[in-house]
Amino acid sequence: MKMAKRFLLFLFTFVILIGCGDEKSSGGNPVVPDEPSSSIIAEPESSSDKGTSSIKESSSSIGKSSSSSKDIKSAKESSSSKVKETSSSSKGSSNPAESSNDVGESSSSAEVSSSSNEEMESSSSSVKTSSSSSAKSSSSSAKSSSSKPKSSSSSKKVEESSSSEKKSSSSKKAAEIKPNNYYKANCPEGLSCKYVTTEFLNQEFLASDKYGEILDERDGQVYKTIEIGSQTWLAQNMNYDTTGFCQDDIPSNCEKYGKLYSSSVASIICPNGWELPDTSEWRTLFNYAISYLNKTDAGSVLKSSRGLWFSYLQDDHLKSCSYEQDENCINGEGTNELGFSAIPQGGKPNGEEYSLFGREFSARAKEGSAHITNTNHFGLGITYKRHNHAIRCKKK
Repeated sequence: MKMAKRFLLFLFTFVILIGCGDEKSSGGNPVVPDEPSSSIIAEPESSSDKGTSSIKESSSSIGKSSSSSKDIKSAKESSSSKVKETSSSSKGSSNPAESSNDVGESSSSAEVSSSSNEEMESSSSSVKTSSSSSAKSSSSSAKSSSSKPKSSSSSKKVEESSSSEKKSSSSKKAAEIKPNNYYKANCPEGLSCKYVTTEFLNQEFLASDKYGEILDERDGQVYKTIEIGSQTWLAQNMNYDTTGFCQDDIPSNCEKYGKLYSSSVASIICPNGWELPDTSEWRTLFNYAISYLNKTDAGSVLKSSRGLWFSYLQDDHLKSCSYEQDENCINGEGTNELGFSAIPQGGKPNGEEYSLFGREFSARAKEGSAHITNTNHFGLGITYKRHNHAIRCKKK
């Protein structure tokens, strides 16, 4: 009996010690079960029953202890999650209650930390992927941007080429007007300056230096210039290039009268800074002559007076006559009072003979042609494209 009482006392002490151990291991206040602990026995029983009962009670207490441990763990996890939220919302808090953690919380936070590490690794991998794709994107952008400069560089080359062409065009010196006989003493090195014949000019103007002159650097020929009203003209027909016809196909007539040109080459005949006039510019010249002489048939002031113009019958202007012998004959010569010095070289229709020599000054316009007749009339033609005519250039 004594032995049974000692055994029960020992068992009771053992159970109490186990309960204290659970409390210590939990690190907090003990969880109070809803039912009274079955480890406390009120009445003694037989030894066998007591042993069985104690085993049951022990296992029951272990089960309850295990259950309470689970409750504690869930409570701790909840507590640790709250601590995590609190710590994330208030980092650097100096409150000891918020910063203190037991071993269980540390363990659960380690699990959370572990899971957060996994999230960080996942985040890191996504960052790497993102940065890799960004790098690829930036690389492709770099390639794209590097291709742009090439395009820009090629466009620059086109612009430079275009600007160089403009510079090349603008670098050609315009044929500047110099004083009369300037190039007799100042012919540029490398050129042989040759004066176009001055036979049909106004000799008084020539002697008094009313004419200026320009040098056509393409072939070294020197032409006289004259100012009439607001315009400046050449006072001689152009004799540039081998393209064109000489009167009666005699080469020396080109030097004397200038050449006859087709409409297809007319635009390239004038020197740089000078141009083929259009019909409105010819009209301006004719109107100035009309106002100067105060009569409509004012061609005489633009015509040469040096013996080339045919006289004509008063009743029939198509018939030539001798002014000295026939009183009905009208002198066809001009007075050349404006110094234009138009000569009646006529023209040459394509595939036909030369015509109207001595009767008409015919010169090209950008569209059509201009005419002065031996009867002192002016004309502007638009149907002379098939004809070859002289060219008189006007200053731009």
